[in-house]
Amino acid sequence: MPFSRSILEIVNEASASASVSALPAIFGTAAIAAPTDETTRRLKGVIHDAAQFLNRETVWQSQWRTAQFTVPAGDESVPFPPDMDRIRSNTFYTQSHQYDRVHGNATAEEWRYLKSGNYSPFVDRFRIGADRIFIYPTPSDQMVFDFEYVSGFPWVDINGYFRGFCTSDDFRSVFDDFVLKLELKWRILREFGEPYAEEKQEADEEFAKRKSQEAAAPSIRFGSRDSSGLAGYYESNTVVLG
Repeated sequence: MPFSRSILEIVNEASASASVSALPAIFGTAAIAAPTDETTRRLKGVIHDAAQFLNRETVWQSQWRTAQFTVPAGDESVPFPPDMDRIRSNTFYTQSHQYDRVHGNATAEEWRYLKSGNYSPFVDRFRIGADRIFIYPTPSDQMVFDFEYVSGFPWVDINGYFRGFCTSDDFRSVFDDFVLKLELKWRILREFGEPYAEEKQEADEEFAKRKSQEAAAPSIRFGSRDSSGLAGYYESNTVVLG
């Protein structure tokens, strides 16, 4: 399994090395458990900050996905993957024209100009809305598109489901223990008003090593939805939309 140990273990280790007492529990068993004291609240914030930083700043190969979606004739948009953090540059194509890249993300100004009808593009364009991907021109026939993106779900629960937030102390991170612990350590020191420059330098050095690595993406499980409406299993790295 390519994922780390329980987040509780890692936070306790990082807390101890940062001279903050290890805690018997961070999140408890409730999915939306409120922090029980000020220390727990502060550590919970640190955990989310560190994970989101790592997920945002690094192209982690294990977080790459391919989205494939069909736009019916006359429709101009489909919802984008619920875990999408960002589309990988120059990876948006139509399946019928594998060598003709779809251009985007169009700005609001560009999109208004396109929709005005005063411009006929030689290539398809896309724009990312609040929760949808828009295509121009609107397809007159059904079209299939695909693109690569980086997932914004950095946590894995005990059942192997990818999650957007860490809500239980048995969750694991998609990042390896060592770099996550270093990122947590200097943030914990900063949160409690302690010097953290040396710890941050050590974390930055290890972080730089991870960014320089290339590794094949493991098989992931994401895509369908379970009874609670959260992300479920998908036995590949392709998410089918629309």
